[in-house]
Amino acid sequence: MNQTCSSISHHLPPWSCPLGSSAGYASSVFWFFVLVPQIYHNYKRRSTTGLSLWWALANFTASLVNVFFVFCLDLPIYTKMMAVYMPILECILLIQFWWYASWRPPSILFGAALLVWGSIIFIQLVYPDQSSNMEWIATVLWCVESFPQLWLNARLGQATGQSWLTVAITVGGKTTDTLSAFLIKMPLQTRVLCFFSTATAYIDALQVILYFKLRRTCTHADEQKVPLIATTLLPQLSPSKRSSLNEDKRDQDKNKATTSAIGVFGMFGVFGMIVVCLLLMLLLFTVFGINFPVSMVLLLSETILVVICIAIPHTRFKTEREL
Repeated sequence: MNQTCSSISHHLPPWSCPLGSSAGYASSVFWFFVLVPQIYHNYKRRSTTGLSLWWALANFTASLVNVFFVFCLDLPIYTKMMAVYMPILECILLIQFWWYASWRPPSILFGAALLVWGSIIFIQLVYPDQSSNMEWIATVLWCVESFPQLWLNARLGQATGQSWLTVAITVGGKTTDTLSAFLIKMPLQTRVLCFFSTATAYIDALQVILYFKLRRTCTHADEQKVPLIATTLLPQLSPSKRSSLNEDKRDQDKNKATTSAIGVFGMFGVFGMIVVCLLLMLLLFTVFGINFPVSMVLLLSETILVVICIAIPHTRFKTEREL
């Protein structure tokens, strides 16, 4: 226990180790429920529009690799249950992509995916001693899985394809993963994986909040342009009376919408501030928990990838929409 509970710094309080261990167990609870709201969100909309297929493919492929790796180790039963449970949910997501799609992805994409999955299963069954090396595939995929979703959100200028509850649960799961990875002794690759996946999850949450606010603001502005009481429905009233009624109704709806907006924006604003604080916490953990050259390379790489996935598609497709 003393070897496992080795904090990243001797300056951390004694309770940091139990906190990191507890966070590891809590993360399992988050991941057990994380995809359920997204599956229901897709079912309710009868669509997967706005959700990245590449994110789903990377997620399923990484989980498929991880199944064999987990069963080669002496791990708690709940860990093995999660390793089997997650690919099932991710497979349901992939089925939803096929079922609800108004277009069919190229056959070569499905063929390539099946070839990759078949190769993974074949190698893992024939060469079980290579599971630890194969796990690096899962590590890389989990590091980059969220970048296609960031790109898609920026391209569409909205994030309605994502379930806000799944995003919120993901933030909780990544936060507990961060505490577990940096407050107790973990391999370097685990901390690298935690940094990339957690940072992109936080940025995705901020993106969802930003687009939600923009969408609500635009919707409210558009509603104010629509006449609230048609003059043709009140021919018996004088023009001044009709104008007065319209103005009163507009003021009432404006106050109601403003009150509602303040409540919703306040809730998402608080959540946004929490996410920003968690992002700063992750940066501090990375700087102090990983040696200096590696931590700086990670921060620089993450910054470049985020700029590529957000700024470029946003600028490019915004220009196309204006044209």
